[in-house]
Amino acid sequence: MAFTRTSSGLKNLHLFYNVDLIVYTEGGTSLSVEDVKARKFNSESIDSVFWNIIFSNYRSELIKYKPIGSKSTVSKIAQEIIENNITTVYAVMDQEFDMVYETNFSHSNIVYTYGYSWENDVWNENVIFSIIETLSAKKINKNLILGLYNSFINHIKYFVAVDGHLFSKSDSYFPRPKGHMKLVNCDPKKEPFLKTVELTKIIEEKEIDDTIINDFLDKKDICAKRNCYGHLLGDFCKQLIHHILKIEYNLSGIKDEFIKRMAINLFFKFANRETISHYAKSINN
Repeated sequence: MAFTRTSSGLKNLHLFYNVDLIVYTEGGTSLSVEDVKARKFNSESIDSVFWNIIFSNYRSELIKYKPIGSKSTVSKIAQEIIENNITTVYAVMDQEFDMVYETNFSHSNIVYTYGYSWENDVWNENVIFSIIETLSAKKINKNLILGLYNSFINHIKYFVAVDGHLFSKSDSYFPRPKGHMKLVNCDPKKEPFLKTVELTKIIEEKEIDDTIINDFLDKKDICAKRNCYGHLLGDFCKQLIHHILKIEYNLSGIKDEFIKRMAINLFFKFANRETISHYAKSINN
């Protein structure tokens, strides 16, 4: 039975799964809207793990999470939610720079991350401390960790602004979807740091006008941590964890997937007030 070939089918899809709500998330293999309407979805994604944590904290209904790949596909589901005022389906997605440019959808069943992506909302210095402390089972050197983390945040802001400026032109500064970690030293035996030469090379290749970027910074509310390309921020934090575990405790081989899930599980313990408030209002709207 083609249960979701129409918007009516999308509205009633929760009945097929015997749940109260369907939540479409990013992550996994990218599917088309036609695939989605044919009930195709990925079994799980790290995005759906994050949104499960969020919704479970605010909603008591039975929920089916359906990762469908790219933001563009989730956005098309969001458009159907708006056009047909569907209340049994949620579309949840990365903000990227939508709120900076005020291009985000507005509907109670469409929810964005507070930062660029879930990584921006989850990762902070306390999460890093907690994960290293848990995995090492030893006292940690917080000053060393904080110094490396803050150095990254302080040095990345200008390049985040470049990324934000290019976003409006359907372009980007940080290599996507892969390649961004070529901008970071990834040798676990050495401190992770931003590679100035690589960062500057992209600026030169794209012929970025410094005056335009400084003007963008003056006019837009850009926060390095909140607006940084999420994969870059998250992967830097994971690299920092690998480095400290290797150098301080001679530990290695911890899989990134475990580290990501540990970080997500710490969201409500260490997220800041503004981020928590964003989700409380969005999910309870």
